[in-house]
Amino acid sequence: MSATIKQRVLDVAARMDALSLRERGMVFGATIAVLAFAGHTVVLTPQDAKQAALRTQIEQQQGAIEQIRRLQSASGHPVADERLQPTLERTHIRAAADAALSERIKVSSQRDTAERHTRVSAAQRFVVRFSVRCSPL
Repeated sequence: MSATIKQRVLDVAARMDALSLRERGMVFGATIAVLAFAGHTVVLTPQDAKQAALRTQIEQQQGAIEQIRRLQSASGHPVADERLQPTLERTHIRAAADAALSERIKVSSQRDTAERHTRVSAAQRFVVRFSVRCSPL
């Protein structure tokens, strides 16, 4: 069995050696294209399908949440269906967490800007002091 495989490998190697440089390049390019297509088909296509299904599910859930919010605001009363209450609570918690995170990012960027200005002014003060000490009178 291994002798036939070995013979086939030697035959393919001999064929490749017989090809010109241009033909070898075309064979290499075609091999890369086939491998890329196979990889896309085997790996990425199922992932794309899963992502599309999840995106559809998210859109449906967001639509349901929006409908619940409209019903709740129209009635002026809390949601009567207790099964929907945890979803609303999670939504409110998520919105509060997003708001807190955006506030932290804004404060952090302001602090970073202030620190940069402080470092620059400290460096400028050092340069001025050093130049005053080192300047000939």
